[in-house]
This record gives sequence, C-alpha cells and structure tokens, in this order.
Amino acid sequence: MTTSSAEEWIRGEFETLGPEVVGVETRTFPQEAHHIVYVLPDEIGRALVLGNRLQPPTVGGVDEFVIVRVAPDGMLEGVGTQHSGPIRSVHDERCSELINLVSARSRVSNAQPSLAYVPDARPNLAAVTAARHHLVFGRRGAGKTALLVEAKQQLDNAGAVTTWVNIQTYRRETPQRVVLYVLNEMLASLLATRALDEKSQVVISLSKLSAKVQSLLDADETSDRLVHDLVPRAQRVLRDYLSVASRPLFVFLDDYYYLPRSEHPEVLDILHGFTRDANVWLKVASIKHLTRWWQATPPVGLQSGQDADLIDLDITLQEPADAKRFLEGVLLAFAQESASPRCRECFEPRP
Repeated sequence: MTTSSAEEWIRGEFETLGPEVVGVETRTFPQEAHHIVYVLPDEIGRALVLGNRLQPPTVGGVDEFVIVRVAPDGMLEGVGTQHSGPIRSVHDERCSELINLVSARSRVSNAQPSLAYVPDARPNLAAVTAARHHLVFGRRGAGKTALLVEAKQQLDNAGAVTTWVNIQTYRRETPQRVVLYVLNEMLASLLATRALDEKSQVVISLSKLSAKVQSLLDADETSDRLVHDLVPRAQRVLRDYLSVASRPLFVFLDDYYYLPRSEHPEVLDILHGFTRDANVWLKVASIKHLTRWWQATPPVGLQSGQDADLIDLDITLQEPADAKRFLEGVLLAFAQESASPRCRECFEPRP
C-alpha cells in the first residue's frame, strides 16, 4: 500500500466511525510505516480506541502501524472546543469518552508507559527503586507494570543501567533458556552503555561472556550443567564490570507468573546466583497466588525478608477510603494527561 492510499484508507475509516481527523503524517522505516493520525483534543479518547483496532492492509512485507496523537496548536488553525456545560449523569458523552480513553490505555508496557503514574497509599515507588531485590505482587490491573515502568524511568534518569524483560515471551522455554535470555539482555544493556573503554579487561570479559551466552542460546539444546557452570563466571564478570563502572544494574522481569509455577524457584535461584555480591538488583512482577518464589528443602529461590522484599499492590474494600482515593486519582490523571478538555470536564464540580 502506498503512503497516499494508506492515508486515504485511514481517513476513510475514521470518517466512517466518527472521530474528526485534523491531519495524517506518515513516517517510513525499513519494512515499517508509521501513520500518525492527529485529532482534536476532545476526540482523543474515541480516536485511541479506533487507532488500536485499525490494521491497514500490508503490502510488500511492509508493516503498517496507526498511531494517534492530539493535533499540535499550529495544526488546529484556530479550531477550538466549547464547554458543554456541567455533567449531570454518567450517561453524558464526556463520561463515555473518558471510559473509552481508560479502555484504550488500560494495559501498560515498557513500550507504552502510563499516561501518568498515580502512586497508591504506600511508598512503593521509593521502595522499588532501592538497591534491593523486590517481588512485586498484585492482581491483573493492580498496577504492577505501571510501577515498574515508572521505577525504570526514574532509574534511567538517575544514571543507572536498566534491563526490561517480559517473561511472557519465554513462557514455553525451559528454565535454563529463560535464564540465558535474561542474562543475554542484561549483558546487552551493559555493553550498550559504552561506559568503559572497549579495550579494558572488564569490557573484554563482558563481551566474551555475551558471546558464550549467545552460543548457548543458538544451540538446539541447553543442559542444566552448562547453565549452572556459567553462574560463577557470570557473577564474577558482572561484579567486576559494575565495580569499575560505578553504576548499578536493575533487572525488571514483568509477568513472571507466565512461567510454570514449578519452575519459579529454579529460575530465581540461578538469577540470584548471577547477582550475588554484584551491584545488580532484581525487580520481579507477578501474581502472588500464581507464584512460588521459595522452596525450603533444599533451599532454592528467593527467600522473602532475607533475599528479597515483598511489595503488595492489591487494594481491597477492606480499605475503602484508600481504594476510593486511589481510583479517583487514576481517573483524574487520565483526564488531565489526555489533553482532552471534554474528559477534564468530568471532574468539574457540579453547580
């Protein structure tokens, strides 16, 4: 599909389903085309929902993506929005737009962060950015990923090295290969910083370890023995490199519960072996009742209170005031950050 035909197709879909398009801009990359659709501020809620659903026809192996943005002031050319008066019921169209916006942005990832991070009643963000292993628990939608994404952004800004791994991607791999994939990402993040001279001994050791891990991943099978034998070497290389670089490494593992529960202690135990006495910190997000993080006999995994601290994000009706305050804060943040005046009107006091 050519750029012009793709833009015409997108405009047609938007015109059919309602949101007014101010402009469409296409940016092309090798094997990809990003179509940025600009809409009025008060249309952003519906437009995001529609944009998530649209999939332009792919031609010639080029992947087409629709990205929705609020039109900048210069593109609006004086087009404005009018206040529609006070909201008197949840059936008002502006409430529906807010619901659509929440639906479109309810899933958070490292690639698509929250519109705004809303802390809950406990100081979890300060805890999870500390130099300590953490197990972050919460039901689906409780804010585990949002917390980790916000922590990662703060740590990046503070100069730390961070690695993000979504465990769902490796749910069908063996525990040994899951560990190797995570270690591979850790090493890649460190090498990408170019913090030290590439001829220094610690960088050479890091590069050799990275090549070894990649060779194990390229093999058809990976034995327990090969991975276990790698633990002391990986621990030593990580410890020495981070000591010289004087920077910590934070490893974020999202959706850990996708791994078979019986494999949880083994994977955590090996990762803990990599990080022992090194400036490396694991931040693991999971669902508590689906997770087994410690096996007492023989001792395998991460022991809470000793090896790692637990953070529980579940807010229940046992704390109704906290739950109400937190949920109101989430909705208000969505409205404020969406740049949609109509969504913000949902929170104006009634006369």
